[in-house]
Amino acid sequence: MQSVKQTYDTLASGYHLMFGDWNASVRQQGRTLDALLKKMGHPAGAATVLDCSCGIGTQAIGLALRGHRVHATDLSPKAVQEAKRHARELGAGLSFGVADFLALRKQVPGRFNVVLSCDNAIPHLLTEAAVLKAVGNMRAKLAPGGTLLLSIKDYEQVVPGWTLGAGPFTVREGKRLKVQVQAWEWRKNAPIYRFHLFLLDQGAKGWSVKSVSSELRAWKQKELSALVRKAGFRSVRWLGTKESGYRQPILTAQA
Repeated sequence: MQSVKQTYDTLASGYHLMFGDWNASVRQQGRTLDALLKKMGHPAGAATVLDCSCGIGTQAIGLALRGHRVHATDLSPKAVQEAKRHARELGAGLSFGVADFLALRKQVPGRFNVVLSCDNAIPHLLTEAAVLKAVGNMRAKLAPGGTLLLSIKDYEQVVPGWTLGAGPFTVREGKRLKVQVQAWEWRKNAPIYRFHLFLLDQGAKGWSVKSVSSELRAWKQKELSALVRKAGFRSVRWLGTKESGYRQPILTAQA
């Protein structure tokens, strides 16, 4: 089994292909998150933001393009390299670093108005102790009264043990077709599943296949809410996709 770092190092160069139009997604997510931050009292373009699981920069770049001062970090050095490249291409000004959100206290200096972790990063943590450690580190990076934003897949209707998957999704990149297929393999009698992603690439010499796997936990919203409160946050609530406009449920909380 690959580590989380290894999984995202492997995916980094092709992660943008998981979106139909990644550049458009960056701008759309930036608009959506910017509007949400305004509702939570952060004026347009005025927040200092730590994206502590930035991946290739989908949310971080989007918010930087809206004028926010963003520092983006990730466990995967290769993902951070890709994020830097995409930021240059899109003309976004932000800073980057390699950091584990289990160790933000030591690895990221300063405090921020907003700390966010989107696109289902938290479910890579399989135990309550690990989640509590992560959100405790996130709280340590927030200025008093600062805002936490976490987004995860909607696991509320998922029953552990169901056979789930997605795809195939086909994306054209230049003259090449790229196909993605996902499969979930559940651990017996546990809300933990092994996520398999298969990437098929139509090269000049025929098709090649790359695969990655990682374990995740299908956290229920009430479970994460309890852990976030235990870490010292207040005003903990969940926003559904219709309320927030974002593509996943979002937990919001105040330091």
